[in-house]
Amino acid sequence: MSERQRTGVFNRLLRTCALLLWTSAVAAAQSWDLNILPLDQIKPGMQGVGKTVFTGEGAEEFGVQVLDIIRNFYPQTDLILVRLTGDRVEQTGVVSGMSGSPVYLDGKLIGAVAVRFGEFAKEPIAGVMPIGYMLEVADTERTRPQAVRSAFSGEYGFMRNVLVGADANFWPTLAQTWSGRAMNQQSRIESPLVFSGFTDAVLAQAAPLMRTLGFQLVSGGGATAANFQAHGKLEPGSSVSQVFISGDLSIDVTGTVTAVDRNRILAFGHHIFNLGPTRLPMASSRVLTTLSSLMGSNKMASSQDIIGSMRQDRLAGVYGELGTAPAQVPVVVQTHSAAQGRRAFSLYLADDPALNNLMPLFLRIAVFQCLVVAQLAAAPCSVQLEGAVDLADGSRITVEDFFSAEQSLGFMAAGSEFGDASDLIASLLGALWVSDFASPAVSRITLSANIAEGERYARIHSVTPDRAEVNPGDSVAVAIELAHHDGRITTIRQSLAVPKTTTSSSLTVLVGGGRALTQYDVQTNPEKFRPKNYNELKELLKGRRRNDRLYVQWRVPAPGLIVGGEELADLPPSVMGIMNHRRVSEDRPLRDRLLEERVLPQDREIAGFKRVVFRIIPAGGDPSRRETGIEAAGEW
Repeated sequence: MSERQRTGVFNRLLRTCALLLWTSAVAAAQSWDLNILPLDQIKPGMQGVGKTVFTGEGAEEFGVQVLDIIRNFYPQTDLILVRLTGDRVEQTGVVSGMSGSPVYLDGKLIGAVAVRFGEFAKEPIAGVMPIGYMLEVADTERTRPQAVRSAFSGEYGFMRNVLVGADANFWPTLAQTWSGRAMNQQSRIESPLVFSGFTDAVLAQAAPLMRTLGFQLVSGGGATAANFQAHGKLEPGSSVSQVFISGDLSIDVTGTVTAVDRNRILAFGHHIFNLGPTRLPMASSRVLTTLSSLMGSNKMASSQDIIGSMRQDRLAGVYGELGTAPAQVPVVVQTHSAAQGRRAFSLYLADDPALNNLMPLFLRIAVFQCLVVAQLAAAPCSVQLEGAVDLADGSRITVEDFFSAEQSLGFMAAGSEFGDASDLIASLLGALWVSDFASPAVSRITLSANIAEGERYARIHSVTPDRAEVNPGDSVAVAIELAHHDGRITTIRQSLAVPKTTTSSSLTVLVGGGRALTQYDVQTNPEKFRPKNYNELKELLKGRRRNDRLYVQWRVPAPGLIVGGEELADLPPSVMGIMNHRRVSEDRPLRDRLLEERVLPQDREIAGFKRVVFRIIPAGGDPSRRETGIEAAGEW
């Protein structure tokens, strides 16, 4: 077969596939009570109109001229190339927020504006997603599968954040992971991600993460979840929002309605995250104004009442249902400071398994903003935090901590007092939502923060033993020096009686802040912090160490193994031989066992970690074998 013949066969196959698609599309359109124009009847030069909201709530018409059909723009998906005409679009070009704007030829619906080509474009050239593909999105709702949880592939992920704090790369890495879910993200129209109630400083810090996710961040007004309207209405061309957070602060993405039939709607003309089945809040929206820019115009929108749920998020668009109440988690954040007094924020967080590892990022940004409001200018401060997550089974997971660190990593970065406090509550939610365990649903989150001016922070400066060697039964002591942020040095003394029956050759004292000591534990026994079921997960979360505590551990050598996170100490040599023979990669040798851990409450954040070792001389031992016995571990 010649090349020409093969090309002819290929083209006939394409036409056949297109015919089959549009045959099913016409049938779907009839079930939707839509009058559509099949793709194979659309020709270059045809002219029509589109509808979108430029200001207010009423849709306006703009002109459309078909330029051509782009075959296979997406995998097995064609795109209609058009030029937009009219005074409005000549000034604004293709606008962010126009995604989903319906396009009609001869009064028949052909699809939705979905793609913008390039920046600084001199002509408003757009791509239209054919309506047939969008109707297929709606058709998937009839055989709706169970929503799939999204898991973040970090080593410890949210659990590690709860225990030792998030590093500066955690949230950017998470956002980058999500950016890979967006197919052909650079060609679709960037949808405005509207932040309402946020300060410029917080928006500036959040913007890079949102750009990574494929959104253009803008300021606007917000939806209130309490105003759910079961009988809300939308029309083709209306502005519509998919809501992530609503209430006193809100985060939502704005697009345009393509088609409406009874309580069903199609919108956007492209995916948001390509998640498949969803259950996200859907709100009506009002466009405050359309901002013109050579780099890409966008709509400044204000979301209104929540009127339904977005049920499908697919390559060709989003499907929603009016009157279907979405799942949301109420969040209450209370703050108190001398500068701003008492304030309370009421938020509602979208509860969707498909977004279970991205919603903590949105929650972190919102909690951070609530805390910043209580701060006086940019003065250093300290945060006393109490948080609780209520679960559907009636149980509660609580966390308490204190944060007062220098903001050396940036205004909103992990390592600042507000960043650390926000990380804790957001990661606590993430640890519950991302786990694969059959855990109860989260029913409510409450957070109380007392914010005081000035830093209260100390680092472990030194740990000095009263001697280098001891005998069984002796009482030993260490002097712990804390170096405060203002230059003061304070000393804390701790003592312990060495067991008379000990046969150990040494006694190790570990002194650390909550994070540093937990990090040491994670390094020596990582499997201990990988829960195997929901109960283990809950106990790990409840048992986290605090920053405003000084921890002192006394340990003695105890040869053994760590198997599945469980410490097996003082094993007989015969058992050790058997266990070593069958060791798997997760098993680790055990160096010592814990005699006692003391928790000393402090009025400030404690950082750092040090270790000292006493040599134990058994009765009748050689006194000439003297060693200093002092070690200093690296600090964290």
